[in-house]
Amino acid sequence: MSKSTMTARERVIAAIEHRQPDRVPRYDAFWEDTVAKYIADGLKLPPQRQVMVDGQVKKLGSPIEEYFNFDLQCLYMDVSMRFPSRLVSDDGTMIVVEDQCGYTAQKFKGKASSLHFLSHKINDQADWERYRHRFAFNPQDTARVDCEGYFFRTKPYPSWDGIRTIYDAMRANGKYLAVVGYGPFEATWRHHGFENCLMDIVCEPDLMMDMFDKAATVVIDTLAHMIKLGMKPDGMWLIEDMGGTHTTLFSPDTYRTCLLPYHKKVGTFLKANGIHFLMHSCGKIESLLPDLIDAGLDVIQALQVNTGMDVVDLKARFGDKLTFFGNIGEQTFAQGKDAIEAELRRKIPVAAAGGGYIYHSDHSIPPEVELATYRHAMHILDEIGVYP
Repeated sequence: MSKSTMTARERVIAAIEHRQPDRVPRYDAFWEDTVAKYIADGLKLPPQRQVMVDGQVKKLGSPIEEYFNFDLQCLYMDVSMRFPSRLVSDDGTMIVVEDQCGYTAQKFKGKASSLHFLSHKINDQADWERYRHRFAFNPQDTARVDCEGYFFRTKPYPSWDGIRTIYDAMRANGKYLAVVGYGPFEATWRHHGFENCLMDIVCEPDLMMDMFDKAATVVIDTLAHMIKLGMKPDGMWLIEDMGGTHTTLFSPDTYRTCLLPYHKKVGTFLKANGIHFLMHSCGKIESLLPDLIDAGLDVIQALQVNTGMDVVDLKARFGDKLTFFGNIGEQTFAQGKDAIEAELRRKIPVAAAGGGYIYHSDHSIPPEVELATYRHAMHILDEIGVYP
């Protein structure tokens, strides 16, 4: 690895604030089965850090993130209606879970596979009126954040005192700390259904805007409580998929009317409290970038390559206003060392010029990517991602 003159946290903050760090910050995601494959291929991961919380051992971070010297770490926010969650069935191959977000779904066990949604709690206005009171922050309840993810979760959340123990332990390692949680659209379609949301954002906009507002308010109220308890994160990272392969899921005009106000609501709070605003969105979303900038967005991730988005072009158009996080194609990784090296050498020098870029794949690393290929990519990043 290249010689470092900054802490990981300083490095990421410099990049986001368009100052030149010592090297390009880096972070990435791996499918569960990718990590298992790499271990089987001989990868020796460091021990996972642990702390005692509420009488139980909690695991911090990810050993593969430590192995590759990534600069970010994450806490995970529960932006849900906190429906009771439970494992419905487990046949050894497939599991079915009733999720706290308001859906029942099936997925392959132990693999990062797509969900097959079976049902959603909120199907119409009457359901929403029955349950909307659940979408509220209660400081007397268990914490709405944890070091373990919210996805398909059936275990309880820790206490707020327990989260303080976790927060202090994570802060001690000097990495940039982001809180990851569903944005208003993502949180809403989890309980209302994806197709229902796309229909109702046009046919029932008032209903959708009420749902969006409740989700945005939970994000803000949870962060405000964290700040009150002395646990201010560096960034809030909303998961908010708004694009398909060829275009956005809804028109820019519809976005401006129905969803942008709630991104602005979150962005205004973040700006007032000195917290960076990060957003993940799959799909082709560059038509929304001017509005997201207006909402206060600082960082956009993951910049899906097969939609035609290219960080070289985006840097020229929006590089003074946004930090780009990703756009290194997972499909390119799967083609081997030469292909990924060519992509890195074309994109990184331009994207990283003057700061404003963080390395990440354009989604997450699937098991088709060989360990030797990923290691090679990190060596190339060490070579070309260092600032003079």
